[in-house]
Amino acid sequence: MMGDTYVKIFFIRVGRNKNWDAIVTTDTHMKFVKAFEIYQIRWNIEVLIKECRQYLGLGSYQGTDFDEQIADCTLCLMTHMVLTLGQRFNEYEALGELFRETRRELFELTQWRRTLEIIKNLLNVLAIKLCIDVADTMENLMQGTQAVSELEAILLALSPSDAIAGH
Repeated sequence: MMGDTYVKIFFIRVGRNKNWDAIVTTDTHMKFVKAFEIYQIRWNIEVLIKECRQYLGLGSYQGTDFDEQIADCTLCLMTHMVLTLGQRFNEYEALGELFRETRRELFELTQWRRTLEIIKNLLNVLAIKLCIDVADTMENLMQGTQAVSELEAILLALSPSDAIAGH
């Protein structure tokens, strides 16, 4: 009994560990197997949260919008699932390194998309100021082989580590 509450304590040694661990439950009718199953689930959750915080920045989002916080957490957990699945298929790489590499690639992709968005907005402003139809201009660019070659050269120079498909 702990205070006014009755508890059940199970002592266990896992694997080759010589130290005893205690599993404590307030459900005095619970069997050892059920208590151990719950312990394993909880331990997996603890590891998941630790890895997401350490490698994927879970909890570092500073926004005040609740929906954005949920989206950040969801994307973090989805990324963890995909990386863990990839690690299971490719047992050759440590999980931490896999997370760091993917985080770097995601950051580069985000920066690349932001850059393209800025260029797109700049072109739209220029098109409005110069009274040019953006759709027609892009179509003309794509039809002219010289313009296409120049555009491809610019995109290749700006692309972070072959982010453009096919190059």
